[in-house]
Amino acid sequence: MNNFLMKPKIDFAFKEIMNDEKARTGFLAAVLHLDPADIKSTRILNPYLRQAHADDKLGILDVRILMNDDTEIDTEIQLSELKVWSDRSLFYAAKMYTDQIKPGQKYNVFKKCVSISILDFILFEGKNEFYSCFHILEDTRHFKYTDKMEFHVIELPKLAPALKENSSRLIKRQNRRKRWHYRNQCPAQPGEGEPTGYGEEAWTACGVNLSRGSPCGGSS
Repeated sequence: MNNFLMKPKIDFAFKEIMNDEKARTGFLAAVLHLDPADIKSTRILNPYLRQAHADDKLGILDVRILMNDDTEIDTEIQLSELKVWSDRSLFYAAKMYTDQIKPGQKYNVFKKCVSISILDFILFEGKNEFYSCFHILEDTRHFKYTDKMEFHVIELPKLAPALKENSSRLIKRQNRRKRWHYRNQCPAQPGEGEPTGYGEEAWTACGVNLSRGSPCGGSS
């Protein structure tokens, strides 16, 4: 039983990993092209999106995070193929955005909303890159209409075999630390017998090695 490894692609395991602040910071730094030192704090929010009316569609996010600059981030992991994923992620991002304002408030209350989708299927056929980033841009001159909405998509099947192997090593480190943590019934601290392996470098090793020079850089 001690050798059991729960893959982080499994919804429960992924949420457990994101509950660790160092893991959360390292993941966000790698995906959003930030210096981890610039992420002063992150906080897990209520995953339920507000329903203004009883018949409104309910939205439940996998992991909803608030950054220190009030950027809200929805991180979703989807294992089974869903052709309408783009529509679903847009719905979640739009609901996060409209949840920010209350009657009587001015429109300058809006903060950036970021969608991060980790997919175990191919969403964009004919495209080789495993990572894609989207903004709302002008069609021909390609300048941003607004920076308040941003979409990141990671397609796991497109990862190179070497990156998948590195990912497996990260999974094992994570599970060892979790087992050690529960066995000792106290918060696991770096340097107390178990490697953490959660920083930006660890996420980079498992494929989230997105250069900070990309157009999607910077959300903090």
